[in-house]
Amino acid sequence: MPEGPHDPKSMFGDSLPSGPPPVNPIPSGPPPVVWEEGGPPPLVSEEDSPDDSFDWRDSSWGLGDVLLGFPVIAASSLLGAVLGAILGWVLVSDTLGLGLGGIEPARGFDAVVEHSAFLAATTILTMLGFQLATFSWPILVARWKGKGVGPEFGFRFRWIDLVIGPVAALTMMMAAGLVNTVVAKLVGLGDATQANNTDFLADSGDGPLKYFLILFVVIGAPLSEEMFFRGLTLRALQKRWGKPAALIGSTLLFSSLHFGGGGWRAVTVVLVTITSIGGILGLLALVTGRLGPCVVAHGCFNGFVTLVLFNADRLENFTGAIGKAGALLLQTPLYGNGASTFWP
Repeated sequence: MPEGPHDPKSMFGDSLPSGPPPVNPIPSGPPPVVWEEGGPPPLVSEEDSPDDSFDWRDSSWGLGDVLLGFPVIAASSLLGAVLGAILGWVLVSDTLGLGLGGIEPARGFDAVVEHSAFLAATTILTMLGFQLATFSWPILVARWKGKGVGPEFGFRFRWIDLVIGPVAALTMMMAAGLVNTVVAKLVGLGDATQANNTDFLADSGDGPLKYFLILFVVIGAPLSEEMFFRGLTLRALQKRWGKPAALIGSTLLFSSLHFGGGGWRAVTVVLVTITSIGGILGLLALVTGRLGPCVVAHGCFNGFVTLVLFNADRLENFTGAIGKAGALLLQTPLYGNGASTFWP
């Protein structure tokens, strides 16, 4: 057939494709989904996802739990004292051959209660009752009314705490030594060694009581007291009145349980000195937001005090050799008055 003017080949030449026109391929897989307003749903449920918006200030615990904690601690301490007295009486009365009633009641009673084993039993169980309640009460409160002591009270530890803690303890020792000396001079306390709350350590002797007390002082006290005072108490006050009031209030409550010494002058020196120590620990908790540095610092401080106390005779010549700075550092206010060498 001749090519005409309307023939496709005459119009497009040899470029005319042969065969049917191409067809777009059908896409594989499900059709695309268009999300409604609000975007796609979360990949995990709200219950399984971490709550980044958690704030311990929104928890229901507060000052009421702090106030309720004091009778709980007192009751636990009293229970420990009673159990210790019973245990001590049984142990000592058998040792002395007195029996539970004693041959001479008055003389037998005095012999038992003044015996070292009786004093050891009552002291150990009283301190155990105190520290167990002080440590466990905030845990119960945090689990009952919150998400645990970590999120609620910052009871967390990091490796850096092993550096922060000793540095803070050194600061506490030097500050406490200075405060001890100044306050002793202001109130007219001639012998600053009277201003201490460590007589129970000095009187513990060399028996098992000594080593139990070291554990209580160096490990038990930092854990339990930081949990209660810098954990529950400080944050409860902070929720209500802010950081300054929390620091002051928790520090005063902490120092009120550490009174010691004979006479009002010595008691005043001890309370003011312990207040300076508690203030540094409270400030550390506020700055770091955790209790780990406070526990380490408290343990280092108490450990150093205990070391000095049980090695007083050996350290006298040593502090004399290293001079006034060494005396200030080593003879802490809970042991002696080394810092008084700076006072005219």
